[in-house]
This record gives sequence, structure tokens and C-alpha cells, in this order.
Amino acid sequence: AAQTWQVPVCLRWGLGKRVHTQCTLLTTAHLELPIDGAPRCPDWVFGNADGVGYYRTVLEPAALTALLGRWRALSGPEKIALAGDVDAMMAAGRIEIGSALALVKLLAAERSPVLVQRGARLMTSIGELVPAAGRARYARDVQAIFGARARKLGWIGKRGGSSADDDETARLAVVPLVAVDGTDPALGKAAVALAARWLTDRTGTPRSILTAVLRTAIRVDPAAIFAPALAAVASEPDRKARRALFGALGEVRDPALGEQALRLLQSKTVDVREAQHVLEAAAGNPALRATAWAYARDNVVALLHLLPEESATDLAPIAAGVCDAAVRDEVARFLEGHIASKPGGPLAVAQAIEGLDLCIARDVALRPRVEAHYTAAAAGP
Repeated sequence: AAQTWQVPVCLRWGLGKRVHTQCTLLTTAHLELPIDGAPRCPDWVFGNADGVGYYRTVLEPAALTALLGRWRALSGPEKIALAGDVDAMMAAGRIEIGSALALVKLLAAERSPVLVQRGARLMTSIGELVPAAGRARYARDVQAIFGARARKLGWIGKRGGSSADDDETARLAVVPLVAVDGTDPALGKAAVALAARWLTDRTGTPRSILTAVLRTAIRVDPAAIFAPALAAVASEPDRKARRALFGALGEVRDPALGEQALRLLQSKTVDVREAQHVLEAAAGNPALRATAWAYARDNVVALLHLLPEESATDLAPIAAGVCDAAVRDEVARFLEGHIASKPGGPLAVAQAIEGLDLCIARDVALRPRVEAHYTAAAAGP
């Protein structure tokens, strides 16, 4: 039966120099809330004061523009909440990409590494859907927004090791983004050099950035990094380092190399439970999603034989990662036929199918806007 929740709602609004917080209890499906004490319409309104509300807000274009124009009036938690709201609006196709990028620019300019990280995540989610014709323009956007900060941070802190936690958060958010999506030659070359040295003698790269370095390097120069990384997984004694290697192997863009990496799951030289990280990374890699799905589908019997029964449900989110409406029903049948009967299977399958449907819906809503924005930009001067 339909339920109506009671939700505390607080908004903040500004008029001139005055900033006011106003709260109410939402007890019905629809409510119009008059602004208290304002002689005219406020200059800006944010519907989640202090970012503590258990809800999303949707802003019309003019309201969002006005709010971004008063960016400094928002607190840190409110900025984080707004980033989440814009991400949800993108997923629903309810915001233009130019407006989302305006928020990304503000987040990228913040001192707080957490806010910078949120901006980088929004940029990455846009970048995953940029068509080939718009990649050059997208790379310029990444450079313009994040490039200076990424080059200032670099891969290694000034003292030659991992930096303070705050700077490390920013480093892991923006340096790989600028190196790969921004096609920054210096940062890309540095990642390849660090990865090559680590693969040779296990030195030169702090543990805290190893995963990011390996994943970046293998995307920038797979010819130099893929083969030694593939060879290293069987002999690497450290479990966390092996996980970084497996994850990096799933980041290649060449399906032929991806297939080679996926065959590790049935290799006798590695633990299949660890090798699953290749499949996880490949399923989340737009260039390898179809390859990962085909491998899981065609080898499911062998994989289930190799995996402990309690680990069989680990295949559910991997299959759902395909994010393709054309094979949605096939994926659902795969999950129901092979995973649902395992311990914890019904819940894992339900969650995987829900995730698949949400991913497809996001793609349908967001991709046309991303393509339109970057195709039009690419065609311009």
C-alpha cells in the first residue's frame, strides 16, 4: 500500500545580506511553503539547510544559477548536499550539462579536498558518456577545471612520500583524472615511470597511491605496463599489492588485453577469489563492460565450480555492471538461473537487477544531454 512519510524539511534563503532558515514538517505528498518574512522573492533558496535533510532537492535552472551565484553563502555540508542533488538531477535528465559543469568548477576551486573530490566524481560521471567526437573538448574542460591543481599536487608529495591526508584525498581525486581524461602528458608519463619502477623493484610509489598509479599507467601506456603487471600477480607476496594489480588489469581499454586479463580467473597460479577484482574492474570500465559480461556469461559454470559457495553471489553485481538495455533481460535470466539459488542469492539478485535498471535509466536520461553538449561544443570554434 502507498505510504506517506513525515519528513522534517528545512530550507535556507537569502535576500540581500539577510540569510534565514525556515523549517516545516512535510506530512503530505505535496506542500507549498510560503517564505516567512520576505518582502519579495529571495535572491536564492536552498532546500536542505545544513545538508542534513533525508531527501533530495530539485532546482529549476534559474534557481540553480542564482544559488551558484551565492556559493560562498553555503556551508560545506550544504555544498556536499548540492553536489549530490545535481548528480541525482543528472541521472534523471533534469539538468543541462553546462549547469552541472558550473557546479564542478566551483567545487574544484574549493580548499576542502572532500569538495574537490565531489567535483571530480561529477566530472568523471559526465566523461564516461562523452562521445568520441567530443573527447578533445572534454579533455580541455578537465584541464581547465582541474589541471593546475593536479600539476601542483603531482603524484608524490614534496617530501617524497605520501602527503597529509587532506592533500592525498585531493591528489587521488584529480591527478588520475587529469592524467587520463585530461590527457596530461607530464602526469601520464610520470605515472608510467612510477608504475614501471614499482613493477621492477617494488620501490618509488607509496602504498597509498599504488592503485591509482597502476590504473592510470595501464590506461596511458598499456604496451609498457600490461605485460609486467600480468606477470607480477602470481609472484607478488603482498595481498593489497595483488589487489591493486588485479584492479589495474581490468582498467585496460583494449578488449583483447581485457580478455587476457580475465583468463586469470581460471588460472591455477592465482586465487580466484582475488582474481575476481579483475572482473569487478572490467565490469566498471566502459571500454570492457561488454567483454566482462561475455566472460561471466560464457564461463559461469567453471567460475561457480572454482568459487566457494558463499562467494557465488559476488558474480551478481559484476553481471549487472553491463548497464546495457539490449541485454538487460538476458542478464536477469543469467542471475536468476545461476545465482538466485546460492546462499544469499535472492537478495543479491534483486539488488543486482535493481542496480542494472538504475544504471540503464541513468544512461538513457543522461547520455543524450552529454552527447548534445559535447557534440555541439566540438562543432563550434
